Amino acid sequence: MKAKELFAKDKEYIINNGQVQIIDSFSGRVLEGRRFTDGLQQSIEAKEGIQVTSETQIVAKVTYQNLFRLFPKLSVLTHSLTYSLTHSYLLTRSLTHLLTHSLTH
Repeated sequence: MKAKELFAKDKEYIINNGQVQIIDSFSGRVLEGRRFTDGLQQSIEAKEGIQVTSETQIVAKVTYQNLFRLFPKLSVLTHSLTYSLTHSYLLTRSLTHLLTHSLTH
């Protein structure tokens, strides 16, 4: 029922070479190697009249937070921080140059 009514071909998924491929709702790109869960993949395959594959089995799950806890040290440097540091450096350098130039002349 969910596959029939809520999932539209060429919007949420496409059929490529006899396989259902998920479309990312934000970017519109095909998510290679991804499959719908909870029997939805098989329902869509049946709806589209292609060979129904077996359901994938989840072997393990981990949250990003727990994944990052596996590493002893974490480091992040965002582009905005890089920009801020560069801007601060240039501003400080310009002010220092102006002050020293005005004091000596």
